[in-house]
Amino acid sequence: MTLALSPHTVLHGFRILRVEAIEELDGLAVEARHERSGARLLSLANTDPENLFAVGVPSPPSDACGTPHILEHAVLAGSRRFPVKDPFVEMLKSSLATFINAFTCDDRTLYPVASTVPQDFFNLVEVYLDAVFQPLLSPDTLRREGWHWSVVTTPSGRRRLEPNGVVFNEMRGAFSDLDTILHRDSMARLFPRGTYRFDAGGEPHAIPTLTHEAFMDAYRRLYHPAGCRLFLYGSIPLADSLRFLDAHLPTAADAAAFTPPAVVRQPRWSRPRRAAISLGGRLGDDTAAAAAVGWMIGDLPDIETELAWQLIDLLLLGDDAAPLRRGLLESGLGADLIGSGYSSDALQTVFQVGLKGPRPIAGRRLEQIILDILRQTRDQGIDAERLQDGLRQLEYRHREIDTDFPLALMEDALSVWFYDYDPLPHLRLDAALLRLRQRLHDAPGLLSDLIDRDLLANPHRLTLSWRHRPGETPERERRLRQVIGTARRSLGAADLDRLEAEDRALEERQGQPDRPEALAALPRLHLKDLPDEPTPLRSQAETLPNGFVFLRHEVPTRGLNYVTMAFDLSGLPAALWPHVPAAAAFLTRLGTRRRHYADLATALTRLTGGCNAWCHLLGTGGQAGAARPFLVLQTRFLDATCAGALELITELVDEIDPAPGQRLRELVAQRHAGLLAGVVSQGSGLAAMQAAAHLGAHGHLANLWYGPAQLQLSRAVSHDLRGAMARSQEALAAIAAWLQQRGPAYVSFVGNDRSGEALRGWLGQRPARRPSDSTALAGESAVGAPSCQGLSHALEVAYCAACLPVPGFDSPAGPLLQLGAQILSYDLFWEEIRAKGGAYGAACSYAPRPGRLAMSSYSDPAPARTLRVFAGLDAAVAAAAWSAADIERAAIACARDDEAPLRPGQATATGLWRHVLGLTQERRRAWRQAQRQATPEAVRTAMLAALQAGSPARGTAILADRRRLQA
Repeated sequence: MTLALSPHTVLHGFRILRVEAIEELDGLAVEARHERSGARLLSLANTDPENLFAVGVPSPPSDACGTPHILEHAVLAGSRRFPVKDPFVEMLKSSLATFINAFTCDDRTLYPVASTVPQDFFNLVEVYLDAVFQPLLSPDTLRREGWHWSVVTTPSGRRRLEPNGVVFNEMRGAFSDLDTILHRDSMARLFPRGTYRFDAGGEPHAIPTLTHEAFMDAYRRLYHPAGCRLFLYGSIPLADSLRFLDAHLPTAADAAAFTPPAVVRQPRWSRPRRAAISLGGRLGDDTAAAAAVGWMIGDLPDIETELAWQLIDLLLLGDDAAPLRRGLLESGLGADLIGSGYSSDALQTVFQVGLKGPRPIAGRRLEQIILDILRQTRDQGIDAERLQDGLRQLEYRHREIDTDFPLALMEDALSVWFYDYDPLPHLRLDAALLRLRQRLHDAPGLLSDLIDRDLLANPHRLTLSWRHRPGETPERERRLRQVIGTARRSLGAADLDRLEAEDRALEERQGQPDRPEALAALPRLHLKDLPDEPTPLRSQAETLPNGFVFLRHEVPTRGLNYVTMAFDLSGLPAALWPHVPAAAAFLTRLGTRRRHYADLATALTRLTGGCNAWCHLLGTGGQAGAARPFLVLQTRFLDATCAGALELITELVDEIDPAPGQRLRELVAQRHAGLLAGVVSQGSGLAAMQAAAHLGAHGHLANLWYGPAQLQLSRAVSHDLRGAMARSQEALAAIAAWLQQRGPAYVSFVGNDRSGEALRGWLGQRPARRPSDSTALAGESAVGAPSCQGLSHALEVAYCAACLPVPGFDSPAGPLLQLGAQILSYDLFWEEIRAKGGAYGAACSYAPRPGRLAMSSYSDPAPARTLRVFAGLDAAVAAAAWSAADIERAAIACARDDEAPLRPGQATATGLWRHVLGLTQERRRAWRQAQRQATPEAVRTAMLAALQAGSPARGTAILADRRRLQA
């Protein structure tokens, strides 16, 4: 693409600094500086209909108060031109944004938005620019989004002091997770004199020390426009974007004199260090211990050395044959890796390898194993074939167009640009990989030299070990209690009365509606801006003579081929259902009758860009609770490796070897450790699956596969309780035989014609498809009785959920229920559970398949209050006075997923499920038209009727620690 630009010219207030083609992205890069504000801009113009804009702010933390994180939340909570409580939420109500969020990194804060609709894109950019450069930042904002003191009266009448606030509760929840604990402890001790010793997200014991004065001072220091980086991507003409930005960026008279905040570098040590840390008694026995060895390598390197380190990461840890991964997991020291790999997310890079498990892990022993493997790798060098496999994996990684493709490009550029590194080499990765290949050819010992210099000979090495100690208070909790105790002792009865009054006043102010004129000032889309037709996916389906279905979809792939295979499990014996998730997880990792698991891992790395399997439960949208179960296998490959990849898939499907032995025990332990690691991030989902477990076959199976029931089974098998391991192995063998007998019922493809024809031929040569015993599992109204259940886990906050059956996709009420859930999620639930209750997240969601309404909260400090909101939903809907504008905004928001561009891997799965469900373009169009024509009364009536009919079957679940469950 061409644009008449040249350096030193000025276009709409931006002085052009350079213009360069980025051939591999079919784009044109333009770097410029906005003259009035001093902000620097990087634009990557191409033909992608998804347009992205981001503001990046340098925000290195100077303490552990979490100021950058709280500012990230606070600037999106009202601005000068848009003085509403939550402009971020208001935009979500009526936007087709493909991405809208903000996140805090170790030393920078990013505010990205994206949309395929130009008017929507400029609306989002306008609101974000005003938020970043003209936020209100009132004391109430800090109290709500950051922290404030709450006075809690116990049943005995004693008044207790507790911090509350969205970020405080988010971080308290985060530090219930072992991965978070390990990362923060490692960074704090690896960088004891540098910026990165502080968590930009905030430590729970430090957040309550942040004052409003310090908060405002941090904003003035960090958010100067001259320190910001702006990023543009997509197909909107650059002149249009620059004209718009120039009209909305502030003027900074002192831009030339501004000095951005600096990252304090950690000086290099002269000798390695070791430390031991107590986890206290909060984590369960299954996550009792961990240990890690980490190195500070140095400043960000040039792009070729950066890629060399990514290559070392892949070669040492990237698959089951990689020497560090294999050596550690076969050592018996722990169950699974944790916090492992090369990290260049900050100015100073890190390489770390960690191990976790149910028993104490000797740090010195772990250190010795790691160093021995590194010495062996250095001395023997990397096998030539293995090296080429790793380079091919790097190629896959950097050529893939995934769901967040523009966002990833933005992060790649800004992650180095803030340190005044040139961002363009990080966008020209094809050329950088070619140069790396040449360097490896010219200097075959390059990787060995890096391992020797930056790891083995590097004295800046830290060995940490963590151990569970029953009855002992974790260090972070102890420090938080000290802060609370000190504050409580300084307060008398009158002070507590004042805090209670302030808390009530804050809640009252949060409950007041925004002024109509303030809401009207927000730029919004209207129904006329919404395409009548949902974005189609061009697809062809063919039923082959042997009964299998082959699907092809037209999506750009940058030369890669993507395949999704679905094995229909309808009719699988009921006794095997609980073991399907393990069968999927182990399918590509157990080994086959002809290959050891390490040889299989090597073959997968050599012939594919990754091969993963999982179980998928498809609600039918007809009978309430009905479901179709599948095991899904997904892979990608190049044309050159197509034949070998298909032979390998045949081997996986037909010759998997789930025989009992050490390998199976290792995988069971790794999987259980992984499930436990996901409890915090999946807390709301786990609670929801428990709450819906009684709602037909779908709810029952979802809990068996993804919910607490699966976690319980995994624990039983990993501990071999009452012969569970032997029963699991027998079930895995039976499931493998089932898959071999039936093959993939559906194969979905995106890619090049050559590989597409080869895949079709491969599928057509398989033995005739054996029909499933049924087309869907029965959707009985209930598998069990509804209940309110408590799920105990070591957590500092709670996760709540309630689920009830409602009409599904095939009902005329379906489109109306989606609109109602959308409105409730961003009005009632956001206001009552997040804004007033302090939870990090809250939602009301409608699943047309299987026909279910779910309510949930995330990182919730007040579960009792949340359950009252759930219980009062019927009354709230009955009293609702929704307007035509509310319905219009909800209809636009409900179309958001349909308007997002489908990336290749996503397209294979989406096209497959649409085919299975018979979700034609006509049915999608009818759903959208029903929502466009909906009236407020029709939506309210449909939602109220669904709630009244479904409430008797409502299930509720709370995931929390025993103290909260017993309160």
